[in-house]
Amino acid sequence: MNHDKLRKDIAERAYYYFLARGGEHGRDVDDWLRAERELLDNNKPRKTARKKSTTKSRKTTKTTTKRRPRASAKV
Repeated sequence: MNHDKLRKDIAERAYYYFLARGGEHGRDVDDWLRAERELLDNNKPRKTARKKSTTKSRKTTKTTTKRRPRASAKV
């Protein structure tokens, strides 16, 4: 999306937010930032879902070794 079209789309969406609030003045920056954030988020490339592996994964069992108790220090 080119810069001029993006700017126009942001302005248009911000104006709709202004109208939706009944034309209340003083929130133009909030409307602009909200519109900008939404449009930029919508234009981000989406991550494609990973294909699930068709092979069954083997569960590995973790073997634990028992620790020997520490020798107590005698003074």
